[in-house]
Amino acid sequence: MNARRVIERARALAQEGHDDKAQALLRDAVRKRPRDAELRIALGIELDGEEARAELAEAAALAHDDPETLFRVASALRDADAHGAAVRAAEHVEALAPDDFVFAADLLHLRGLLARDAGDDPRAEPLLRAAFAAEPEARGHGRWLAGLLIDHDRFGEALEVVEAAIEVRPRDDDLEEMRGWLLSVLDS
Repeated sequence: MNARRVIERARALAQEGHDDKAQALLRDAVRKRPRDAELRIALGIELDGEEARAELAEAAALAHDDPETLFRVASALRDADAHGAAVRAAEHVEALAPDDFVFAADLLHLRGLLARDAGDDPRAEPLLRAAFAAEPEARGHGRWLAGLLIDHDRFGEALEVVEAAIEVRPRDDDLEEMRGWLLSVLDS
């Protein structure tokens, strides 16, 4: 079975609640193909704690010259609470990425989230704004920017962002809920 099929099968198993089977399938695939960064990313996503971070660190080393794969590693490292490694990977992606990088807006968004995670909202805001401006339809771009604005009691600006996001994501329940909350705050 090729790597993509293994990853798809493991995701299906995990979605069905069979995490142990998904992990076993991915561990076996990594054992057979230890230099496959995509398999290691998939395994790292299925694992927790230090074991997840170790697999993702190995994936980062394997993908050191591939900005697309390294971007996925950086995102997974953030999700695995490996802030420093995620920042280093994102910075390396930025250095490697061509002008027409397919994940350019997502990289801005990730860098904004990493700045926010570090408590640096003044640095996070322009990154999140740039990501939202580049791809307003991307899931989460508007919501995260609005969330930052809400945290700083900038409710009117947050509502503008949410409404702009809803225009391009009209069936996004999270955005609709956020808009309702913002409207109630602004009305009170």
